[in-house]
Amino acid sequence: MICVNSLGGASLAQITEVPCSALVVPMMVIGGIVTHAERRLGRVGCVPGAARCGVECAVPTWPPTGRRKAAVQRLAPASWSVASRRRKLVAGVVSRSCDHRWMAGMGSPDVVDVSYYNPDQPRLGLEVLSFATLRERLLPSVAAAPSRPDFHQLTLVTRGEGTALIDFVDYPCAPGTLLHLRPGQVQRFPADPQGGIADLDATLVVFTPAFPPPVPASAAVIDEGLSPAAFSLSAVEYRAMSVAVAEIAAEYATLAERDASQGELTVELLRQLLAALLVRIARLPHPGEWNPAAGGEVFRVFRGELERAFATRRRAAEYAAHLGYSPRTLTRACLAATGRTAKDLIDDRVALEAKRLLVHTGLPVASVGRMLGFTEPTNFGKFFERTVGATPGAFRATQR
Repeated sequence: MICVNSLGGASLAQITEVPCSALVVPMMVIGGIVTHAERRLGRVGCVPGAARCGVECAVPTWPPTGRRKAAVQRLAPASWSVASRRRKLVAGVVSRSCDHRWMAGMGSPDVVDVSYYNPDQPRLGLEVLSFATLRERLLPSVAAAPSRPDFHQLTLVTRGEGTALIDFVDYPCAPGTLLHLRPGQVQRFPADPQGGIADLDATLVVFTPAFPPPVPASAAVIDEGLSPAAFSLSAVEYRAMSVAVAEIAAEYATLAERDASQGELTVELLRQLLAALLVRIARLPHPGEWNPAAGGEVFRVFRGELERAFATRRRAAEYAAHLGYSPRTLTRACLAATGRTAKDLIDDRVALEAKRLLVHTGLPVASVGRMLGFTEPTNFGKFFERTVGATPGAFRATQR
């Protein structure tokens, strides 16, 4: 069984699993996939089927104290160091036993919802680690599953080859590849031809949406849900990006050694260095006709509103009215930025969410349609087939 901690969530440091065969077992952190009400109450649920197996968890804050601390220490294997316990155990116990071997978001056995948590700097919204470190942290069963983080993940590949999957698109990875995974996107880690984690050398810069300072140019990269997830860098771009990433990594490595005042300055420096890195990404050439800057302020506010309202608004005129523009002005901005109309972009975003729900949940097709604002299943089916080129059922079957 894998348990879900609503307070911490899983970071790249904590994705693991543990059998739940005893009456009382230590809890492992695997992802923040409980309801907002449960999150506020600090409760943990077994997903799917918490009601069926009867698992109930009480989760105080870390570190454990008193009797809970003693219980955790008794349950921890003797071979674990104190640091290892801190990374792997959460204060609290699970009552009763359960035969679930996997739990993930939206009631699906396939996707792991991953919440941001930095085990070394819990209050810092940024972590820098190597791909080798990531490989060591992941169990094969978890690495093979798709995951959906609630944070940004930049990956700069320096050696090796593999194929990453982000929202149903394969991206070849090689030296000079830069991947940008955004919150809510579903990924599989770069894989080799046999399906295992690829033998890559890469640096990962992981950060929360709130960590970078509000620089307009970098905000475009952070907020943009439609821009590329991968870049193949030229030699000049790769050198510049490598220097920028290395500087962030170097400052991050010194953070633990600094006193409080120096640490605050280093955190601010990390925020500014990250903003500069994001501006570099914003300057990279985009494929095709994609040029967000050409759409100006109209396109910028539209893409933000589209991310918020795609499940409730599907007409370009509705977005235009809500934002205070004419439909013609909105369409011109979208054409300038992407070469596509506002209606095309709306349909693409709705179709992407439909694909995620079809593949990564067990929801009936009609329920998926209702979640996206389609009152009639037939209308959802026609929309999906027109946009994707396959019926919802056929698409789900080919992806599983």
